[in-house]
Amino acid sequence: MGPDPKSDAGCGLAGRGGCPEGHCHRQLIDAVRYLVDNGIKWRAMPSDCPPWPPVNASLTRWRDAGLVT
Repeated sequence: MGPDPKSDAGCGLAGRGGCPEGHCHRQLIDAVRYLVDNGIKWRAMPSDCPPWPPVNASLTRWRDAGLVT
């Protein structure tokens, strides 16, 4: 049995070099899912989510890389 997908275990910020990311990918994905599910504006993200600029930047980067559509 693998790790629990809802836990923060394995949510390290280690990468392949360059600047480390400031937020866990799981938190960023959860913030995007919250945004889409509730139909809110970027600036209306709740306080328990990461700030909207890094969430928006990550989503844009993932879209440009073809990871999300």
